[in-house]
Amino acid sequence: MTKKKFIPYFLDLLSLSLPIIFGNIGQIFIGTTEIYVAGKHSGLTLAAIGTSQGLTAPFLMIGMGFLFGLSTLIAHKKGEGHNPPTYFRSSLFYGLITSVIVIPFLWLLILFIPKIGFDPTLVAPVTNYSILFSFSLLPTFLYQSVREYLQAIEKVLFANIISFLASFINLGLGFLFVFGYGPFSEMGIEGLGWSLNIVRWLTFITVLFSCLPLLKKPSAINIPFLKETFKLSFPLSITVFLEVCAFCLVTVLTGVMGVIEAAAHNVVLTLASMTFMVPMGISHAVCVKVSSSLGMKDFDKAVLYSWVGIGMATSIMVVSAFCFFYIKWPLFSIFSSDKTIFKVASSIFTVAAFFQLADGLQVSLNGILRAFKMTKECMKVTLFSHWVIGIPLGCFLGFHLNWGPFGLWIGLAASLFMVSILLLILFLRKIKSLPHTKLESV
Repeated sequence: MTKKKFIPYFLDLLSLSLPIIFGNIGQIFIGTTEIYVAGKHSGLTLAAIGTSQGLTAPFLMIGMGFLFGLSTLIAHKKGEGHNPPTYFRSSLFYGLITSVIVIPFLWLLILFIPKIGFDPTLVAPVTNYSILFSFSLLPTFLYQSVREYLQAIEKVLFANIISFLASFINLGLGFLFVFGYGPFSEMGIEGLGWSLNIVRWLTFITVLFSCLPLLKKPSAINIPFLKETFKLSFPLSITVFLEVCAFCLVTVLTGVMGVIEAAAHNVVLTLASMTFMVPMGISHAVCVKVSSSLGMKDFDKAVLYSWVGIGMATSIMVVSAFCFFYIKWPLFSIFSSDKTIFKVASSIFTVAAFFQLADGLQVSLNGILRAFKMTKECMKVTLFSHWVIGIPLGCFLGFHLNWGPFGLWIGLAASLFMVSILLLILFLRKIKSLPHTKLESV
């Protein structure tokens, strides 16, 4: 296979990936803008929003995991020759069902916030924000269900532009409600909750409005499709939950080590989360392309899209690894000028630089294997790698050997390398089992 034959696949994936990447960045910017506004308001508000995000993020991500399967299946059925618009109403309904399932579990956790052992001054603001956050999950999941449908039919520009712009609207409303301007009184952290709900509803309604022609077309809720989506997405949601919880636990453990260690960890994690949005967008795009190719029984095209997606994701993470390794201070100084914190963060940056490649490889492989409907296998790999290898190793190095956050991050790096290696083995075995592929010529 010559390089020229790869170019159309690269350009195809790039055009699909870029809007998704911007949409992903917009979604993570929502949380970033909340932290920024909270920091400008008071130390208590900043501590409360950080704690609240740590409590609520797993519920957001497990719901997202339930929805990621929509684009996979619709793209597959599109490849088989089915009419995608017949699945639009079912996708919306699935988003509603996801909300009904996830939100009550968050409400249950909120009841226990006073009993967790937080500083007494944090209990009320964390509780109030978490309640408001729980109501924002409905429009968030409904928007994501529409976004997944649009990804499947490769119409990604408008929905993701709206997602990107929403983060800036949230920044403006956050300042307005938190500090109080004009007719608006100062709300503190509750203002962030209200601005989040407004932005989430505006985002969903705006994107839904662009899909009104689809709503006008009569189509019944497809129960077999919903069952198939749930079967595919349930292991996927557990996979996302396990990974998010691993990083949340490390965040908690660095907090136990001390304020400086926690601050250093949070800066590096914020930057690593930003760089992760790029290969994650590529992962969503390659999943759609591979799913559609598999639906058409074009296995050679599925394999080519897979390799091109892996190459794109890992290449971009090589760039981010270079930045983490060689320009630590300029990156760190975006958030703080404290040299004491930077001394701790510097060693974490080094570990983060090394696992960038593994992170890009594992997220692209997760998307590809999702297209092959191998979500159960991915779930088992994540459980083993993070919770049998990474977390125990990190705790041993961080606490028993007193390596601090550096040791915890080595554990994270080890788990990500283990995930990428095991998923690569699964991928290679899968493509070798496909009929009529020309793997040896790729």
